Amino acid sequence: MTWTALNPLRLAHPELPPALVIAARIVTLALILRGDSPFRVHLPVVGLLDAVDPAGLDLATRGAAGIGYVLVLFSPLVRLGAGLSGSAYLLGLLACRPCHSVAHTFVACLLLVVALSSGATGTRVLRAQVVLLYAGAAFNKTFDVDWWNGRYFETLLIARHDHTLYAAATTWLPEGWLSIAMGLLTIVTQWLLAACFLRPRWTGAGVVLAIAFHGGMVLLLNATFGPFVIALIAAYVGLTWPDAPPARPASGSGWAAAAAWMATRPAMVLLATMLITSEAFGGLVRNVSLVTLSLALLPLALRDSRRIT
Repeated sequence: MTWTALNPLRLAHPELPPALVIAARIVTLALILRGDSPFRVHLPVVGLLDAVDPAGLDLATRGAAGIGYVLVLFSPLVRLGAGLSGSAYLLGLLACRPCHSVAHTFVACLLLVVALSSGATGTRVLRAQVVLLYAGAAFNKTFDVDWWNGRYFETLLIARHDHTLYAAATTWLPEGWLSIAMGLLTIVTQWLLAACFLRPRWTGAGVVLAIAFHGGMVLLLNATFGPFVIALIAAYVGLTWPDAPPARPASGSGWAAAAAWMATRPAMVLLATMLITSEAFGGLVRNVSLVTLSLALLPLALRDSRRIT
């Protein structure tokens, strides 16, 4: 093993496509900077965990997650590291029934997907995870009456978050119309996202729609829903990252070409991740940065890609 193999910006890997390497590193760096860790034992979902020493299990899961972080970021053993971290987070979720978290479930599954993938599978398993996420969410909402009658958004934005702007906007339309429209728009959007990510050729449209959809919710609620949004961005990077790095534009080719090239650099993506997940910034600044910097994905998403995934 050479020192080059320990470079966190090196994406070449003998067993994984570069897309999955950078997706795993974005999620891992986000977890570190956010200070996330596997949940402690408390009312386990699985009865067998009641017989396990809580302190020992906590030490084991946090130790496995930490070792996994190091392997993902600073070694060619990305699959092993992702498997350790993903398993630790999944075990933490099973060990704490009240700690149920869609965000951490998605993170754990994403890391496990990387661990189970290979050069032969490419990004197909990751694509299946994203399709399942949106199709499952859309299916659930389709058969939940609260999404059709407006009660969900009335409860979320007015009763729970006391969103002044949204409450004012509801007075501009007949009672309940805005919340009903928001619910229906959410259902339709998530079905469209599932369809877009199902076809590799439609991935670009899916990323554009997803950034608009999730970015709007981030700004509306001033929240990133834990590590969920940054994990979604990592998944979009994993589905759009080129197999080979694009050639650097020749000098004099224009600011637009240079900016597009810079947006596809691993260092740029990792730097953006550090900025938008850093707790040194206030919530609004961080969340606006998250939405703004996610636009760096557009040059990747909109390119005419014919690679097999």
